[in-house]
Amino acid sequence: MNIVYIFAILLVLGILFAFGVERLRMVGIGLLTVVALACAYVWLGHLHIP
Repeated sequence: MNIVYIFAILLVLGILFAFGVERLRMVGIGLLTVVALACAYVWLGHLHIP
């Protein structure tokens, strides 16, 4: 599976949890934070997507 698909799935799950499910709001915020940090690293060139 391509890493981009993994990021996309995490992003969608994070949004759904953050805005949809009350109990999973903190989980969703955590997922969004992880995705945002990973994307920032990729854009800054620290991680190289094969």
